[in-house]
Amino acid sequence: MINYIQPGDAIDVTVAAAFTAGDGVQIGTALFGVAVDTVASGALAPIWTEGVFDLSKTTGQEYAAGARIYWNSTTKKTTTSTGGNLQVGVAIADATSGATTVRVKLGVASPTLA
Repeated sequence: MINYIQPGDAIDVTVAAAFTAGDGVQIGTALFGVAVDTVASGALAPIWTEGVFDLSKTTGQEYAAGARIYWNSTTKKTTTSTGGNLQVGVAIADATSGATTVRVKLGVASPTLA
């Protein structure tokens, strides 16, 4: 197939800010991934858009396995708050209010209960 580019679990994007490997990266209003490498602002860099990652979480929030996880682009942490935040995945394990990270499956579709 001549128009095939790549699998899509990791993609190359131009980043607007510098990132450290493992940081969450939001591109625009609909794309999220985890930085593969440490890169400078404006660089073309690979990000993981699928997989399971431990991501920094908002202090004081508790997350139950199966909870929708959102990215707060201001604090650069996950949150359970929907207001203006991008859904990035689903928690696959509970995270207590004292935890600093939550285990997230990226690239999960957004099914809703009927």
